[in-house]
This record gives sequence, structure tokens and C-alpha cells, in this order.
Amino acid sequence: MEIEFNLDVILKKKKIGLREAARLCELSYTTIQKISSNKNAQLSLRTIERLCNGLNIKWADLFREKVK
Repeated sequence: MEIEFNLDVILKKKKIGLREAARLCELSYTTIQKISSNKNAQLSLRTIERLCNGLNIKWADLFREKVK
């Protein structure tokens, strides 16, 4: 099973743009952009924590099974 980030779907559902997500999560725009497009294969626990707190989500919400 392969997994990927679900941030793009979360942001669409919450109607939040990349810049606003970066501000809310206290992360750089580039980091949010890479995660949203699944180009960042590794995240630190601190980054996951910031995403969860900033977007008011659970850590499990950040991931989905990759569709082949």
C-alpha cells in the first residue's frame, strides 16, 4: 500500500488557499505547496503538528491511500 498527502483535498473542502494555509500553519508557502502537490515525501513531526493545529484536523486526515 502506498500513501500520499491529502492536503489538497482538505484545503478545497475548507476553501483555504495555499497562502492562507501557510499563514494558519506557520509554515512557508513553498512547504505547503510541496505537500499539497505530493512533492514532499518526508515531513517532520513538527510540520505535521503545525498542519493539524493550523487547519484543525487530525493527523490521520493528512494521508490517503494512493490510487494507482
